[in-house]
Amino acid sequence: MLRKGVIVVNESEQISIIKENISGKIFLLFKENNIKYSLEKENKKLEKTANKNNEKFSLRVIALMNVFEKLVPIRKSKVWISDILEQKIIRKDFSEELISKINEFIVYFEQGESINSNLSRNTFNSDSWDYILNAWNIRHLHLSWRTEFDDASMKKNRADYLLFFIFDDDNVYFIDVKEHPKGSGFSKFEFLETIERNNWIHCTPFKIIEGVIDMQPVITSNEDIYTCMKNSINVSFKINNKFYIPILGIASSGNKMNHTQYLIDINKKINMFSNQAFKFLDFQLVMKNDIFGYIFFEKDNKKSVIEL
Repeated sequence: MLRKGVIVVNESEQISIIKENISGKIFLLFKENNIKYSLEKENKKLEKTANKNNEKFSLRVIALMNVFEKLVPIRKSKVWISDILEQKIIRKDFSEELISKINEFIVYFEQGESINSNLSRNTFNSDSWDYILNAWNIRHLHLSWRTEFDDASMKKNRADYLLFFIFDDDNVYFIDVKEHPKGSGFSKFEFLETIERNNWIHCTPFKIIEGVIDMQPVITSNEDIYTCMKNSINVSFKINNKFYIPILGIASSGNKMNHTQYLIDINKKINMFSNQAFKFLDFQLVMKNDIFGYIFFEKDNKKSVIEL
């Protein structure tokens, strides 16, 4: 039972109450939107920690960030086609129907229409990591018709071909189209070569290392890359005779590193806010316009709100 509306003198107890409330709101969002979240996995992890409330809060925030990371923002975007994909279209390496689908999605992105119904169904699984997204910022969608954005509708809407792309601010970069791969087929080294060759590397977590003559080991095997991703190992690469190091990428638990930083920032804000006597009222989850949510409270008989 949440102790809402009670003044708590102890700072750690204030923090605990706020985090308990937020954890509950996240779980409610998962439940209302049919998003999978394993309480069994959570409980196993909680057994290993003394501060269970804080650990539960951390696990659920990261899970929430994982779900929202997989979604593609709905806004008008300029579409750029890679050299290799453009050549495949010109040569008609694909069927007319598939080329038509590629052109359809160019229009969808440029008109600011949602394409989320064509994403992986794992979007609805907060426990499932998208390795290539977390490591390289590369997304993929099914080149099929659009439907309702729900698991049941999307299950019937899978395609034999996937479009691999990067969404970056107001630009979308079409990297390549591949027959639906498995495992290491999602982490092809050639994707990095295409991105670098088209001068899109700034849209990835990689930064060039100047002045390097050689680097070992040089990893180009798709299988080795996939193994590293699954084990949360960020790898430097030699791409088109240039050396790149990952600045961000996958955190040790499999999530994106910037999600961990986001969690740290939220914790700091909660700690700063809790360093005072107040009457906690409620929390509203927002997840929009860089706002995580709002904390509602009462102090000196005045109701107020702060952004989190």
